[in-house]
Amino acid sequence: MGLSLQHGDVLDSRFELRERLLVRRASGLWTAHDALEGASRLLRVYEALSMSGDAISRDARLSAKSCATGHDSLAPVIDTRDADGLILSVIDHRPGVLLSSAPVAAPTPYRDVLQAVRPIVLALLGVHEHGVEHGRVDGEHLLVSGERWVLLPPDVTVAPRRDTRQLGLLIAARLTGGRDTPDDGHLNDSPELLHAGRTIPAMLSELIHELRAGRVGSRPVLLRDV
Repeated sequence: MGLSLQHGDVLDSRFELRERLLVRRASGLWTAHDALEGASRLLRVYEALSMSGDAISRDARLSAKSCATGHDSLAPVIDTRDADGLILSVIDHRPGVLLSSAPVAAPTPYRDVLQAVRPIVLALLGVHEHGVEHGRVDGEHLLVSGERWVLLPPDVTVAPRRDTRQLGLLIAARLTGGRDTPDDGHLNDSPELLHAGRTIPAMLSELIHELRAGRVGSRPVLLRDV
């Protein structure tokens, strides 16, 4: 059923699907109307009709617990339930679009990028206090809501990656307009920034370099001070 969900389908006799934001082989992300609460929700839907169903349910609940930081830039999971052969992760709804669906065609000024990223850094630090990493800091887990970014709980069917490295890659992509840049180089050497005349502070360039390289000494908290 997971791959055949449609607008208007009702799950668990309660959640009416409205807009499909993302679909994967074994999961999907929808906006939904909660008829019981009379409220809009985000609904991450997992297929449970496999040997991995129990593991997905367990991991989804663990992810929900680790992301319950109360930080405004991290959308909390309200409930996780099994229904209709699916696992539903009910997420607090924030209006917006996924960052991955709003690609940048040109380099973004570094001050604008930092303004969006700093609250995400603070949210990640809250997650790390639980002794875990979010593991999916990318455009498919970031919702652009007005002028703010909101980090969504992780899709547990996606292999986790180091938060520091993903954060560095994300920042680099926004600064260069989505172009791939070598991990062993500094952004100020990239043709995109040089051509646009938008070089960034040396401290920020070095920090992004360390983040992308996954160095143990990388400290994303320093992004608050750049």
